[in-house]
Amino acid sequence: MSKLPVVIHDDILSKVYNFYKDKSINDTGIAYGVYIFLYKTARIQNNVRVYASDSFIREGVGIGKNKLMHVKRDLKEMGLIETIRPRDKNGHFTKEFYIEVKFVWKSETTDKLFYQEATNQTRYKIARELLLQNFNEYEEIEAGYYEFEISINGRDETIAAESFYFEDEILKCTASFNGGNQIEYTVPSVQAGDIIIELANNYKFSFKAIDKVLQMST
Repeated sequence: MSKLPVVIHDDILSKVYNFYKDKSINDTGIAYGVYIFLYKTARIQNNVRVYASDSFIREGVGIGKNKLMHVKRDLKEMGLIETIRPRDKNGHFTKEFYIEVKFVWKSETTDKLFYQEATNQTRYKIARELLLQNFNEYEEIEAGYYEFEISINGRDETIAAESFYFEDEILKCTASFNGGNQIEYTVPSVQAGDIIIELANNYKFSFKAIDKVLQMST
């Protein structure tokens, strides 16, 4: 059995959702189930063209014959699966059908993805822990110059901060804008990770050494 994970991009989930959202019968969840089951089967068989009879799929997903027929048709229309009927050596169609599962991630792609995500997540956790252990709540952590685009009273503003602090373990700052005005700002999670890593790297906690060890051990 393949140890490769089942990785489904959000675009695929959105494609299925948008396909059904305006239909009188919404089979979004069932379509997810059939596609994921076939994807997993592709992993087990180590081939994107899987041998999966209707009875096998029905048993695996827990749906009836008519529902499976409709959902397979929908998945084909969405371009997520394709029915393949090979020919024998004489050019005649065989009795067996295969299902080609689209958008199955290759091993090198998943290896790169999970290595990078695991490494970045570990670096973030170490950096955050180092800062929390070495700075009290509300104690300023000096940094470089950071800008954030926000809306204040319906107007787009650029705010800037040169130090940060933690409140309830959440990264915040006192930012300046518009000629000296100040605002207390909670750093969005999508930006906080990179900033926390950079903040830890600026101090004497040997974060560069820890990071080097992490990179060498993977």
